[in-house]
Amino acid sequence: MPKILIVDDDNFVRNVYAEKFRAIGFEVLTAVDGAEALEEIRRASPKPDAVFTGIEMPKMDGFSLLLEIRRDSATKDIPVVISSHRGRKEDERRARQLGAVDFIFAGLVTPNEVVERIKAVLGGLPTYRVALNKGTHDAMRLAEDLDADPSLACRSCGNDLLLEITYVPQEKCYRLFFVCSACGQRAVGF
Repeated sequence: MPKILIVDDDNFVRNVYAEKFRAIGFEVLTAVDGAEALEEIRRASPKPDAVFTGIEMPKMDGFSLLLEIRRDSATKDIPVVISSHRGRKEDERRARQLGAVDFIFAGLVTPNEVVERIKAVLGGLPTYRVALNKGTHDAMRLAEDLDADPSLACRSCGNDLLLEITYVPQEKCYRLFFVCSACGQRAVGF
């Protein structure tokens, strides 16, 4: 049975999602903010299979929570899905830079769609990593369009970036990211 941690300071939102996930057989943990979520993650055995979090919360926001999850070797591989009611593209861009596997604009996506997207994340979507030749065709222009370093080098370690392509069936689209071939750091993508 998959385990999910739902993090939101709004009791109603937290309870709606907890009920949805329990109804399909998930074990559900909840937290009101990032600080409480980190405690839940550290206490949980086994660790949650996914974290679904809002952004704006007391004590620790969703971005800080995501950073802490990615910094800890015991939790760095837990998929994190961020939800925001603000609908700002810069929030989505930042979430993806920090390693969120999905970003949901609350109010535009139903709770049932959220459940399906998280199930898809856990089920593993088909993903391809493709090496690009820096000097050919539109590789550098694509890097600029996706807000990655136009030299196609990782900003963290300097190694080559790969183009990661994931098909998302529920959205009928592809998600594109640049990922470092060495350290795995993900650059911004769409």
